[in-house]
Amino acid sequence: MNITILDDYQNAVRTLNAFKKLAGHNVTIWNDHTKDVDVLAERLKDTDALVLIRERTPIRAPLIERLPKLQLISQRSVYPHIDVEACTKHGVLLCSDMHPGRPSYATAELTWGLVIAAMRRIPQEMAALKAGRWQSTVGLGLRGRTLGIYGYGRIGGAVAGYGKAFGMNVIVWGREGSLARARADGHACAGSRESFFAEADVLSLHLRFNDATRGIVTAADLARMKPTALLVNTSRAGLVAPGALAEAVKRGRPGMAAVDVYEEEPVLNAEHPLLHLDNVVCTPHIGYVERDGYESQFTSSFDQVLAYAAGKPVNMINPEALGNRAKG
Repeated sequence: MNITILDDYQNAVRTLNAFKKLAGHNVTIWNDHTKDVDVLAERLKDTDALVLIRERTPIRAPLIERLPKLQLISQRSVYPHIDVEACTKHGVLLCSDMHPGRPSYATAELTWGLVIAAMRRIPQEMAALKAGRWQSTVGLGLRGRTLGIYGYGRIGGAVAGYGKAFGMNVIVWGREGSLARARADGHACAGSRESFFAEADVLSLHLRFNDATRGIVTAADLARMKPTALLVNTSRAGLVAPGALAEAVKRGRPGMAAVDVYEEEPVLNAEHPLLHLDNVVCTPHIGYVERDGYESQFTSSFDQVLAYAAGKPVNMINPEALGNRAKG
């Protein structure tokens, strides 16, 4: 099969043990990023199976209808970036391992790394030391402070556990299902949305991004936070109202932010307002980008390709596409 892998920014896929699974197939890997449909159509014109790295490239109808040879899209986790209806119409099978019950520990760990880095101002102190200065700021410790978890799912639950291990007081807010799970795990729930934002010293977002959660964190929510508080987002940028976080941090409520996600990715040439604020710690969406996680992710994705090639597809999202492919 002709297999194409998009958006391998670090040129890491060929270094994985999982890559050996594709021996005997013709594999093309692209290390840059583009959303240009004309460019993608040219790159993918001979592709039988497309392997995606999470949600980096949107695959919509205008592209799908120009790829008559495409039979399979293989990836892991949720797929809001893929037009499943268009895939089905054109006989393109989508296979995605949803890995139920298993959190992204790599994302949870990065979240906690950002918490410590921002609260203790580690990046700022590193920059000052390299510039010849010694002890330029005074950071904040975590023990005894309040950690707010907005959305108590798999990752939120892991981060709450880290907070408890660091001696923090954990409070949770979210839908009733989230609150019930948090209570069952022994965590307190905020009395109201307003008190949740007002009480948290560190507030970390762990919500799924969809139409219901788009812009769910408003400028008014941020304005309720303490001037010493930290807002952390390793989930999706769209959870926060457009432009609200940068403006809120400039105004001093919250006093700090730490983010791993952006409205448009990749962010190149430092073209994002958060990158120019001294009280914000930014990383380039590396929450799930970790070698063990990559091995697991690509093992799933490549196994799906091999299963399809063997005539026994697994983790099918739109199995009716197989019928449409046969009719075509």
